Amino acid sequence: MELQIILTYVLAACLNVAALWRVRLARLTFIDGLILGMTYYVSVPMVAVLAAGRIGPEFVPISDYRPYVDTTTSYLIIGGIAALSLVRLLIPGQKTMPLRSQAYSLRYLLRALLLLYFATTIISFFVSGVASGGHWFRASHELMETSPGYVALKQISNITRTIVFGALATVAVRDRSAARRALVIGATIVLVDLFATFNRITIVYFLVLVLVCFRRRALLTCGALGGLLLSGAYVSSGFTEFRGLVGMYGYSPSGFSQALDGAVRRMTEEEKPFVDQMNGVFESINITVFNYVVQYRGQLGVSTSDVIVRPLTTVIPRAALPSRPPPFASVLGKAITGSDAAALNSTLWGEFYAGAAVPGLLIWLLFLPPLHLLYVCLARANPAYGPIGALVAFAWWRFDTSFLMNAGIFAVLIHFLLLLSVRAGRDLFGKPRRRLPPPRPPLPAAADLKGSIL
Repeated sequence: MELQIILTYVLAACLNVAALWRVRLARLTFIDGLILGMTYYVSVPMVAVLAAGRIGPEFVPISDYRPYVDTTTSYLIIGGIAALSLVRLLIPGQKTMPLRSQAYSLRYLLRALLLLYFATTIISFFVSGVASGGHWFRASHELMETSPGYVALKQISNITRTIVFGALATVAVRDRSAARRALVIGATIVLVDLFATFNRITIVYFLVLVLVCFRRRALLTCGALGGLLLSGAYVSSGFTEFRGLVGMYGYSPSGFSQALDGAVRRMTEEEKPFVDQMNGVFESINITVFNYVVQYRGQLGVSTSDVIVRPLTTVIPRAALPSRPPPFASVLGKAITGSDAAALNSTLWGEFYAGAAVPGLLIWLLFLPPLHLLYVCLARANPAYGPIGALVAFAWWRFDTSFLMNAGIFAVLIHFLLLLSVRAGRDLFGKPRRRLPPPRPPLPAAADLKGSIL
């Protein structure tokens, strides 16, 4: 059985590599982001899982995932890798849109996204009480349950911190001299997000940006980033301890110092195998939680209709539609921990499998073409929407369909708002167009001159 699983995984991994070969870092699309995200969050961690024969659940009270014992989960993961890779091999790449086809300036879009990100992140940081010592997750969760305005702030902050890296990637591709500036802006976003939210996902977005900036040496860059990630697994595991202790000691120099001492002490006292430490980098706990979904699908209370209704009603307030299905991450968190405040992810397959088992995964495949076409159409107005779609798809592996639909709606709204503002600006402040003189009448032909008084 072990050899059979390993061989089928190798076959799926070969398809994954072939799909990666089709990815053009200078012309990223939604489906490319899915491939990159699957490689990072699933394919690479599965190598360590298969080598170790297990992976633990970290802080989640569930059993280990054992790939040679939990064979249903193993074959679902392997089949998912192969299916998505084949989809990418069948979908043609996107052509580079000429600069003159932009409906509005790329710089205009980037500035709007940066303004929205920094404004919503800083405001929510102070409003939530985290700045005055509140726990980084608990304070935010309590406000999201009671304040619709705060929910909107966090949604915009979460979406813009994702898609702004797509705009930065486009800047780096369109203008070589601006690549360094894009990296500086990206690094600034990472630092702000780490301080304000303690979320590490912006680090991964930044690595995608680095890969785009150094795309001409993609293999060398991947090797360097891979070594950095593997060596950083130990540090990232300690960061998880650190952010938990900061909520206990408070946001202050002494609080940070005490949290750092506690995290270092915990790291030195407790030695974990690499397969468990890598969760801090690859969020590999999602694979273990997906195994839980496969084993206890019938106890989650998720119906097939939820899989379809949830993304379509994600923007409707619960007060207006009380029967709206809650986010799947919350459903999963409550089922496993018993707490309404917990939210757990299970790769993007978990939600669809929980709703309809294997047919749910087929529904997932049907979601992909229209989502891909949405960002292809938006990219006709501005080429940045191609990489923006790729970053949204990449993040989908860490979130659920609620994030996916919110990001798509936000992209469409920001497009039309910028389009309207540009046209309104031209009408109000643009130079009036010079009217061309009326065309001269054509000269009479020689035959028409016969009989003329001239």
